[in-house]
Amino acid sequence: MAIRSNHGQCHCGTCRFEVHDEPQTCYACHCSSCQTSTGSIASTNVWFKKSDITLVTGTTEVAAYQHNSNLLKRYYCANCATTLWYQGISNKDMFSIQDGTLSIQFEPVAHLWVSSALPWVKQLFDDANTHATVFETQPDNPEQLLELWQTA
Repeated sequence: MAIRSNHGQCHCGTCRFEVHDEPQTCYACHCSSCQTSTGSIASTNVWFKKSDITLVTGTTEVAAYQHNSNLLKRYYCANCATTLWYQGISNKDMFSIQDGTLSIQFEPVAHLWVSSALPWVKQLFDDANTHATVFETQPDNPEQLLELWQTA
């Protein structure tokens, strides 16, 4: 893939950031935790190397919390509280940017935890011709998500 210039921002525009390389993968997660943390039907996660992201303006706050067996950090705008990205403590070199904050959005190569998706969303998977791989829960090996992106 050719490297594209991409940037993003929070809802109020106070926090602006740049991304300097292509993502490692992109997937939508329909688990109940992603539904509650985003207040939406799913979370579309675009994974980038931490070193490829630069905060240009604004200040982020960090909320660290335990989710199942993982310790997560959520980075959000100090002014409007828009979540910009997540970081798992087990993978400190990667950030998961929320796709809606980016100027160029990406199509997910996979949908995770479809078993937890809202009923009307499940119907969309039955009716649609999706090119994405659908997982009832999550892949046995997270590397599958990287491989799916590389072959897309």
